[in-house]
Amino acid sequence: WLSVRFKRKKTKKHGRSVMLKPCNNQSCPVKLVKQWLRHRTSGPCFGFSGKEFVSKDITRILRVRAKQFNVDGNFSSHSLRIGGASALTFAGYTREQIQALGDWSSDAVDRYLREAIDFHKNVSDDLFK
Repeated sequence: WLSVRFKRKKTKKHGRSVMLKPCNNQSCPVKLVKQWLRHRTSGPCFGFSGKEFVSKDITRILRVRAKQFNVDGNFSSHSLRIGGASALTFAGYTREQIQALGDWSSDAVDRYLREAIDFHKNVSDDLFK
């Protein structure tokens, strides 16, 4: 297990902690973070030159990687929210579970879930499974 503490933010004024359970996948995020923590020397867990990541850093990284792989789109750190909501939708999570995992306190999650369904290419195949 890995305990992660999130700082306070707009939707969670006091921050929050979550416990993440490792999985048996080779790319398990819990296992990879624990491995990273064993090798880092100091400073924040993730960041540049001793400074923690902020959303503009993540946006910059996403845009650089998209350009590197010739992927068109207007990517930002917010793109990860729709990607996460989409993945959870297709994995069978409920709206309430997705809302809790994404820290949505409003019904804004509904916009992401509708967009996830709109872009799902195998919907007709899935109807007959």
